[in-house]
Amino acid sequence: MVDQRPQSGAWPLGHPSYEVELATTQAAQLVEQGETARRGFLLTRDPAYLATYRGAGDALGRKVDELRGLTVDNPDQQRRLSRI
Repeated sequence: MVDQRPQSGAWPLGHPSYEVELATTQAAQLVEQGETARRGFLLTRDPAYLATYRGAGDALGRKVDELRGLTVDNPDQQRRLSRI
């Protein structure tokens, strides 16, 4: 895949590729949040970590759905999303 970003290295706000990159970054943050909460629960057995873990999982599912909508016109990205 050829990176077609502008020379500035960033897509303009509102550009479809910007929206995909933003949603992808947010999904990665949710994965990290869930992993951190899981470790916290395993170390402390504090149920508050479970609530955070479950919330991150629910939000990640919604974010993946958003990514599916943003990439509906790109079969390669759709295939990669199916592996998440």
